[in-house]
Amino acid sequence: MAMRQAEAYKRLEKIARHGMASVRKNIVVKRKDDYLAFDRYRIVKTPDGFMVFQHDSEIHEFMSSQNATAFCTLENWSRTSEAMTLMRIDEVIQRRMFDLAVAENTINNSSDQERRITAMIRAQDYILEIKALKEDANQYINLAKYIQEKELNNEVNRHSTKNRR
Repeated sequence: MAMRQAEAYKRLEKIARHGMASVRKNIVVKRKDDYLAFDRYRIVKTPDGFMVFQHDSEIHEFMSSQNATAFCTLENWSRTSEAMTLMRIDEVIQRRMFDLAVAENTINNSSDQERRITAMIRAQDYILEIKALKEDANQYINLAKYIQEKELNNEVNRHSTKNRR
């Protein structure tokens, strides 16, 4: 009797593990201080942003968890071109934010009036460019959300159809 229960428990555990594995391949899961995305990516919070790893290889440090998650989603569903574009946008935003900090430092600390005025003009340009780049990034984030929703619906429909048979 005890042997049957142990065997039944092992079978049940195997079924549960298999079921969870198929679910993990389609979602992003928070685990302690990091995220597991699609059973292939790990997103880790860093002092400067969110580092994405794929099977222990660093991919890129994104400035936001939203950009990191969108990148993983696009990559996972074979939208590599869009994922790489989002990564490039993120890189440019980070560079422009650094440039903006340098300009603000010049504005606040330079005694040369002409340098401060030039830095103010550059800062305004950087702010406008960052705003436009963030709008571009949002298009890819929204695309990733749409793809994820569509793929989850497809997965649910596949399982619903299986269960009806």
